[in-house]
Amino acid sequence: MYSSLRSKLSVIYLGNCLVLFLIISLNQYTKTVWGTPKLNFIGLKTPFRYDYQGEIDANTTLKSRYQLQISSDLEIGLSGTREHGLQLMTLIGSGDHFTSQWSTLYDQKTHEQKPLELAVRQLYLHYVNHIGRLSFGVIPPVKEFVSNTSMDSDGWIRGARVVIYVGQGGELEAVTGAVDRLNQPSVFQSPTRWNYHELEWTQAWWQNLRTELGAMLLTKSNILRSELRYGFNGVFNSHVEISGELLHDFKVKRIAYDLMLQIKKNDYRLRLEYSSIDEQFGMLGTLVNDYFSLGTVTMVAIDGPTYLGKFKWFTRIYRSDTVQRGMLGLGYPLKLNFDD
Repeated sequence: MYSSLRSKLSVIYLGNCLVLFLIISLNQYTKTVWGTPKLNFIGLKTPFRYDYQGEIDANTTLKSRYQLQISSDLEIGLSGTREHGLQLMTLIGSGDHFTSQWSTLYDQKTHEQKPLELAVRQLYLHYVNHIGRLSFGVIPPVKEFVSNTSMDSDGWIRGARVVIYVGQGGELEAVTGAVDRLNQPSVFQSPTRWNYHELEWTQAWWQNLRTELGAMLLTKSNILRSELRYGFNGVFNSHVEISGELLHDFKVKRIAYDLMLQIKKNDYRLRLEYSSIDEQFGMLGTLVNDYFSLGTVTMVAIDGPTYLGKFKWFTRIYRSDTVQRGMLGLGYPLKLNFDD
């Protein structure tokens, strides 16, 4: 009975979000000119890496593998422009679960070789005007900025997102949908349960200060989340950003937090991160961006250019309470914009 009632409330909630957005949009934008679909943008990433993971206490190797990621973003314009119109968006990628598009080509420990499989991870309609944005279908878990404690951007939500611009530099976001089939990355499946709802306010106070405050309902979790990002110019013409996030799950009465320092200069970037996610924090704890381990985790990451054109190298070192991890890789991002 409770499950049925919750499903009905979810449908009503989604309907209200859609109706609200459509009413505002139709008031301001009553004439839509439909034309021939146009390819606006293609993004392609094919990074390759070596990934090692070892158990600290036993000094044993858990994983030693070579991995490849294939990821392609496509935007197809259906009417208007990218800044004021309707688009069809999709993400096609490798990987076999929610939090990663990495596929293991060869495992040195097990000597396994796995075929590279591609799937359509996201597919949705995206409408933009000067009032806000609406996305409907199998949508990304995050909007423009990927926070360290947010769900991985490679994942999916089967539902809808409404973003309405408020005031100067503010956005009010509502999301509802299903976060499910975590090991089945395909949009061509129906939702198993409507289990995710989020309301968030994002505010850019001035050029270098940005905050987020939101509430989230996920399976067995009622979470209040806050974030602050502050950027400034550092020494030697570098750009420095400090960010902090705090989450409280009222269901299990546990907190999670993340602190990061990021320094950029030219095409080089250094990131230092410390995070803590309690083992009882629930589903969100294992779906966060770049998930590695529960408990406390420290990370050092460096990436930069090479002498091979647009090729970039990257390295990351992690250490949790029980596991250490290191990776080294090379990637070539390609972006083709046809909407200029």
